[in-house]
Amino acid sequence: MIEAVEPRLHLHAGHAFHAAVSFQPTGVALVQDFVPDTGQTFALRTDGLVYGWDANNSQNARKRSSSASLNLAYDTFNHMQLGGSRKWELSVPNGRYDVRVVAGDASYFDSVYKINVEGTLVVNGTPNSSKRWVEGTSKITVTDGRLTVTNAAGSVNNKISFIRVALDETAPAQPEPPPPATSGWSAIASLPLARTEAMNVSKNGMLYVFGGFFDNKWDATKRVDVYNSSSNSWSRLPDMPVAITHAATVMNGDNAILVGGYAGNHPGPATSDVWNYNTQTRVWSKLPSLPDARGAGGAGIVGSQLIFFGGAKRLSNNTSETDFSNTWSLDLNNTSAGWKAKAALPNPRNHLGYATTGGKIYAIGGQYRDRETSANQTSVHVYDPTGNKWSSVASLPMALGHIQPTVNPANGTIVVGGGVTNGFTNTNRIHVFSPSQNRWTVAGTLPAPRKSISLAFHGNTLIFAGGGNNLALATGFKTTWSTAARVLPAGDPTPRDPLFSSTELAQVVL
Repeated sequence: MIEAVEPRLHLHAGHAFHAAVSFQPTGVALVQDFVPDTGQTFALRTDGLVYGWDANNSQNARKRSSSASLNLAYDTFNHMQLGGSRKWELSVPNGRYDVRVVAGDASYFDSVYKINVEGTLVVNGTPNSSKRWVEGTSKITVTDGRLTVTNAAGSVNNKISFIRVALDETAPAQPEPPPPATSGWSAIASLPLARTEAMNVSKNGMLYVFGGFFDNKWDATKRVDVYNSSSNSWSRLPDMPVAITHAATVMNGDNAILVGGYAGNHPGPATSDVWNYNTQTRVWSKLPSLPDARGAGGAGIVGSQLIFFGGAKRLSNNTSETDFSNTWSLDLNNTSAGWKAKAALPNPRNHLGYATTGGKIYAIGGQYRDRETSANQTSVHVYDPTGNKWSSVASLPMALGHIQPTVNPANGTIVVGGGVTNGFTNTNRIHVFSPSQNRWTVAGTLPAPRKSISLAFHGNTLIFAGGGNNLALATGFKTTWSTAARVLPAGDPTPRDPLFSSTELAQVVL
């Protein structure tokens, strides 16, 4: 069933929220491009959306099998006032939406259709023998995370057939806010090109940013830039051989290694390519390809072993993704031997964070398939290459995907900045994991909510560059910030509330 429904839940090319819901009885054929509502109470559905009624309404769903129906979406409906006044809701990110609601019944016209969405009258009309359906469209603003559909005053025998909801991509983007005065963050030299879903690595005070999406069409760039923290300046480096996003990227000595990813503009296909960029010679070269194409997976290096795990695969021009549990290893001292299969990742997912510290590799959060809106994960697993074993460790305090962690060199803790949580909401929280304590804390906040940011340390300075913001309708930002981190030892016993999100900190506690 999930396989059949999945294509009907999608994000537009710019990852904008979209849902089409058909109200119908259980067992009725699925309507093309719709997900079914069969009258169940509000809950997470197998299609990845969260929606439903304030009370079970399944007994009031109908299918007419009428030749008068324009198509199956018009042929089915659910009563909104039979046995009591019912309310229906859909979980959405806060924002402005284009909403279309269709009400009607192919067999009867004994109704007065008046339906509110978020208190705005969207459907308003009386059917007759020649016009059985009444519909309406409106721009609706949601501020509480739920789009609410109710009976309006004066309605009689309301029946809802289907609803379409799409984020209004013409709504003005939110301006980039300045760093809060009390946050301890300072604006530094901006990225030369705004981008998100880029890859990054850092070494010796240099932050390297590769590729990513750079415009509102979600076009990918080959561009490579490096930030020098000593001079507070960016420099352009030789372009990547191909435009890639979502590659797992790690540093091996002077070499940045990009594993897999999605090729070209969104929605590009997964690739099996593995690229090596030498930061000293500035030369690109190829390493042995992965056994299969993967995008948005994770990677790490322990000794000479390059480990890749998880991620997803999709075809060109198709946003639907399939997650994989494969873990593969490549000996960088003997690349001709190729990739070797290792223990499988316990919870297959993509858009996960990854980090290596203490000789172990961590898989952090992530999402299922293309469900950025509702299937972000709290799972954290650690891979021990010496025993070829994955183990569960403390979960994230909140479900997160689209994260690119960094390791604090002062104490080996893992720092996660921002990300996407369920509800398609970006966070500004900074989460820190202590491997020795097996504990997550919230150490502070970014100056603005972001996903897919480039994050790195230079000494005790934390640098945060670019990234995107779903609700700002912005593909990416140029803004770069830094803050002086007050570093606590890895075994610091000081408890902090994992839900803490104040921006009142003078310094980020790491």
